[in-house]
Amino acid sequence: MLISSLMVTVSVALPLVSPTWPVQLAGAVIGGVGFGACLSVDQALVTLVLLSLVGALIRVRSGR
Repeated sequence: MLISSLMVTVSVALPLVSPTWPVQLAGAVIGGVGFGACLSVDQALVTLVLLSLVGALIRVRSGR
């Protein structure tokens, strides 16, 4: 998660350093990869939390 956040930060800072078209494209690619990595990690964590929550609710309802 930290690496993907740093990638998004770099992609935002790149145009400030050199506002040219190739740098804009590189920033878009780096930002897209960083954002995609962040979303995939987030979805994996949410899946783990929701599955453990559902399991806990089933255990509570069954009286175990």
